[in-house]
Amino acid sequence: MDKERTCYLLRPRRHAWSRLLAEEADRLMVGRTDKVFQTLLQVFEATLIERALATAGGCHARAAGLLGIGRTTIGRKINTRKSSEAEADRLPVGEGGGT
Repeated sequence: MDKERTCYLLRPRRHAWSRLLAEEADRLMVGRTDKVFQTLLQVFEATLIERALATAGGCHARAAGLLGIGRTTIGRKINTRKSSEAEADRLPVGEGGGT
């Protein structure tokens, strides 16, 4: 199978947001951003968790159920994110910290 055909098959066409995801991935890759996959994966995951928590009224167990993940998994992801954000806030400007 040729490269163009393979790329076409890999493109998700059922979701309108996939076009926006593709545009953001292209923007990051053109900008030579390191860790494009990890960056987008973190944003995607955080967005899903934030929306599930909002829908569940802040209840971790209900939010986890909406996402199809375990309560301990969502708790771990929230705590990891809080720890990462706290660390970034302690860094000087220009090293991942505040503006």
